[in-house]
Amino acid sequence: MIRYFLCISRKELGLPSSFFVPYLKAGSISGLFSYDFVTKVLYEFHRVLCTLSASIVQGAVDDLKVVIDNSRAEVVFDNLPEIYGDAALLTQLFQNLISNAIKFCNDQTPRIVVDVKTGADGNWLISVADNGIGIADASRQKIFEPFSRLNSIDAYAGSGLGLATCERIIERHGGEIWCESTLGEGTTFFFTLPRPGFETDGQIAA
Repeated sequence: MIRYFLCISRKELGLPSSFFVPYLKAGSISGLFSYDFVTKVLYEFHRVLCTLSASIVQGAVDDLKVVIDNSRAEVVFDNLPEIYGDAALLTQLFQNLISNAIKFCNDQTPRIVVDVKTGADGNWLISVADNGIGIADASRQKIFEPFSRLNSIDAYAGSGLGLATCERIIERHGGEIWCESTLGEGTTFFFTLPRPGFETDGQIAA
């Protein structure tokens, strides 16, 4: 599997195999494969009606149970709406955002709040807010670039692909993702998703 990804890195990403050695040593291969999986045109996009609370966010929380329990993190969400989207991809999206919020919280008890409002275009505007270390203004766009890291891999383990994967997932749903942040106080990620009755017809192009 690792040899497969190294071949993909040369062919699809234009990066030498040596670029990934630190990530492989740090045990971040799962993030590399996750990004490759999401970005492949061959991935079949299943856009169906699903409930954010029960099938998406709760699924992400269940998958992260060990991490959440160990950090004593609190993940708050309630009465989230129905959306049109791919359940597997959206679960991955929330896993990435919640796990990042826990990772970048330092000594505080992590608190993550998921909320939703109706956006100006009639679709859902979803927010995921945390009380972590925050992101500098100059880095808010950079964080969505593949393999972009604001901290050393020794300080915070990971592939540097979590937010790039999130952006790709939202793009596949025809939405946008961005963040607002205050250093030392926390970050809120915002993204848009189709609301029933406002969705775009057909499959989202890769």
